[in-house]
Amino acid sequence: MKVIFMPNNTASLASVHIKELRKLGVDAVGYNLTPKKQTSLDSIKSMPTKGLGRKVHFFYSFLKDLLSSDVIHWMYGGQSLSTKLLLALVAPMKKKKFVEYCGSDIRSLEMLCDDVPGYTVQQFIDEGLESLGLLNKSLATQRRFKKAGFVAMVSYPELVEYVNSEINPKFHLISRSVDLEKLNPDPKSTNKVPLIVHGPSNPKVKGTKYVIDALDRLKAEGKADYKLLQNMPHAELLEYLNKADIVIDQVVAGDYGVFAIEAMALGKPVVCFIRPKVEAYYKEHYEDFPIVNADRHNLYEVLEELCSSTDLGKIGERGLEFARKYHDARVNAKNLQTIYEDGYFIA
Repeated sequence: MKVIFMPNNTASLASVHIKELRKLGVDAVGYNLTPKKQTSLDSIKSMPTKGLGRKVHFFYSFLKDLLSSDVIHWMYGGQSLSTKLLLALVAPMKKKKFVEYCGSDIRSLEMLCDDVPGYTVQQFIDEGLESLGLLNKSLATQRRFKKAGFVAMVSYPELVEYVNSEINPKFHLISRSVDLEKLNPDPKSTNKVPLIVHGPSNPKVKGTKYVIDALDRLKAEGKADYKLLQNMPHAELLEYLNKADIVIDQVVAGDYGVFAIEAMALGKPVVCFIRPKVEAYYKEHYEDFPIVNADRHNLYEVLEELCSSTDLGKIGERGLEFARKYHDARVNAKNLQTIYEDGYFIA
């Protein structure tokens, strides 16, 4: 079985999938068709930014692998013109096709507001958070991929309610994965004051301005130091995560992401906004959900308490156990292989 991942490597998920699927004997390849998001990973071929000859060779290789594949695994829905053109190319192909929705490609502010008391869609838009997603765009994306013959996947329980049951009466809930083999936890801290880190990969969705406000206040009071992890290689980011005492994922979107999973896998306490419905789901299904819940309104108070807590090590240990149990790429690759073989149910 040959699987092609495209058109990008959102949150490094495609490269993690590919590595573990290959160990299972699956012929997995990946293509990043977004020139601005380059990657040096062996498992992902990136479109060259320069050189006509190199670009021609890249697209020849891409089309060759696309045509010879049995399964197309599309990462992140999206609304761009390039997405629509690429969908038009693959729609007629008689292959098993899956789209893995990753967050803002399927999320809608209208439904998010139903679960976040005191906020309206317009308030979110006024704060520049339209990129979290709107219902009409979510439905349009789902219809477009369904029409092209794709079966939907979502990689977080939080995203389940955004899947429209009329468009996608059946879909797959998979678990986001990290490569635990390359993560070496170092729980010992040598920091004089707690070091808090935050990765503003998408500052508006992450609520970075609220995070910085809280961190600046803590730093001015001498209660913590902080580092924003951005514009750096992934290996360097992991080094900073390992040095941190506390990690902040996001305080707006309503669920944790790959950044939080990597932090937990390194034994670090994670602070993140988990919206009420999602928090209730986790408490029902997981005995010891380790993430410390905070939103934009109480972030400072939550961090202040953590900075003086003697339980950071215990919280980090719980997170490490959670990541190993639910987000191990080796386990999740076997689930993906089963879905590819038996889970394509387009009518």
